[in-house]
Amino acid sequence: MRLATILGTYFSVIGVIIALYQLSKIRKSADAAKLASMEAYATITKNVFMIDFASISRTIEEIKTLIRAEKHESALLRTNDVIIQLQQASSLPLTQENSRALSLSQTISQLSILRELLEKKQRDPTPIDVVFVNSVLSKIADKFNKIIGQTKYQIKGEQTDAR
Repeated sequence: MRLATILGTYFSVIGVIIALYQLSKIRKSADAAKLASMEAYATITKNVFMIDFASISRTIEEIKTLIRAEKHESALLRTNDVIIQLQQASSLPLTQENSRALSLSQTISQLSILRELLEKKQRDPTPIDVVFVNSVLSKIADKFNKIIGQTKYQIKGEQTDAR
């Protein structure tokens, strides 16, 4: 009976040690999975960021073309689209990180002024300084393109580091 108790205690201790070891392995696996999911989320967010801002940049170029062609109603619609896209994009985490570089509120304000000018143009034949408007729009598009390039570089660097 005494031998059975000793053997039972011995195997119980070994069982507890094995269970603790397996729990530590499970915890490490869970931590690794959590880290991988966070990295995937960050990469997806950056890709969405680049797609959104590439779309905005293309739309700004389209607005410039529409203004030069004096298609003010279409330019007004596209300007509204860009303002809405910028307001939606401002909620992206990556956008919040780069908010100083992007200065979205200032960009939205500039586009809102353009929208008012285009709305006014619809009511009465007010001349639009096409060169000035295109200059401002080009600066806005350049700002987005610069941030997109930096983000692409960051993503490529992170992918190289992960390998």
